[in-house]
Amino acid sequence: GHASGAPPAWLARPAVWLHAVAVALWIGSLPPLAQALGDTPDLAWLKRFSRFIPVAVLALFASGGVLIYLQFDTLSSLWLTNYGQVLAIKLVLVIILLGLAAYNRYSLTQAVLRGDTRRRRAMRRIIFLECALAASILAVAALWRFTPPPRALNVAPAHVISTKIHTDAAMADLALDPAADGRPAALTLYLSNHDLTPLAAQEVEVAFSNAAAGIEPVVFPAILASDGAWRVENIELPRQDIWQIRIDALVSDFERVSLEATLELPE
Repeated sequence: GHASGAPPAWLARPAVWLHAVAVALWIGSLPPLAQALGDTPDLAWLKRFSRFIPVAVLALFASGGVLIYLQFDTLSSLWLTNYGQVLAIKLVLVIILLGLAAYNRYSLTQAVLRGDTRRRRAMRRIIFLECALAASILAVAALWRFTPPPRALNVAPAHVISTKIHTDAAMADLALDPAADGRPAALTLYLSNHDLTPLAAQEVEVAFSNAAAGIEPVVFPAILASDGAWRVENIELPRQDIWQIRIDALVSDFERVSLEATLELPE
């Protein structure tokens, strides 16, 4: 979503992928690790986990740092924007999670490998707590779908009109820059699936209409930009306060996705 669409795309998309893989490796290993430390322990799991987890955590922080750099314009955005506040809460929870992980690794692991039953049970309880914290972190991160990142707030001019469209088939974030000072209007559009991954469309068309004013749909082709956005430039339309917008995205030779929204232009 927001993160993979941040320019430059060549850096943002690999960072999102690496971040997701690192999270999956770390968090996904905790439940089987807890299972392996049960009444009939399999300590080989703990040895393997101890070897690879530093690499996953390093990848997690490196990719996360890149994404923060791409999404934030100033340090004050961390507490002045909703996006930054969500990040701050997430980071606090991550620090707590890292503290528990460090305690397990540096205070309990060697004792557990030596066969200390009491330490093994303590480690297992902490791992269950880590799983709960990880679920909380993912829940907090899910709030980002409702909050534009600071770099978008900084770039988007105040007169741009934006809206979101949610359907069973797909989602769209669109921003219309109305005509002004002899300059034609322009539309920027991001299409995504429900898991916030970019919707891979072969072609996209945008139709403007106003049934009340008797204006039939005027169709404009959209051009895919390097940052993953679809753009419609040089939109010349009669002056109206309200436009119905229909987005038609050709996903494959047999599938077409349509999304509709109404935009009210300021007077």
